[in-house]
Amino acid sequence: MQMMHALTSNREILVKISILMKRRFILLFVVAYTLTVSATGQNRDTSFDITVTCRMPAVVRSNNDLLLNIAIKNNSSTHVSVYKELIEGDFNNILGNNLVNFKLIVQRRRSKKFEDYINRSSVDLSFAGDTTDVLSKADLGSKDSIVDLFHVDSRWQFEPGEYRIKCLYWNDTHNNKNIESNWAYFKVEHPIYIKHY
Repeated sequence: MQMMHALTSNREILVKISILMKRRFILLFVVAYTLTVSATGQNRDTSFDITVTCRMPAVVRSNNDLLLNIAIKNNSSTHVSVYKELIEGDFNNILGNNLVNFKLIVQRRRSKKFEDYINRSSVDLSFAGDTTDVLSKADLGSKDSIVDLFHVDSRWQFEPGEYRIKCLYWNDTHNNKNIESNWAYFKVEHPIYIKHY
């Protein structure tokens, strides 16, 4: 009888040890997962945390009116890094170029629909800083914004008509994932020629 009782208690001990080992394994897994997430969280994709908004005067009468207001906003509850300076260019043609972080798309209304408007300068303005440096970033707090102004007439000339413009912003110039802004609609009343600032 004592032998049966000893076998039963040994089984109970083995079952208890097995349960404790499983609990420790689960605890170790949770700790390891948490450490991995917190270590890689600094390089996470921030494109879901950021919105880009473009604003333009509804009526454009001169070069002075072609100043596009681009606001980059942090919608998250944590800090997010964004570029301090916006450098416009055709990102898709020079992927990996760390001196281009946004692209403008301009469309003109033709009859009842908008079509791409390519009456653009072939001269790309150079970056004002040292071209060997990577563009620096600013830290935006929760719900904070950074605003940049861009002279659209430094790249396009306009004939009278109805237009719309939007911005594609890359918060990481080493991948092809962009953040797309809203369309800003405007009407040009007089011919406007390219003006390099």
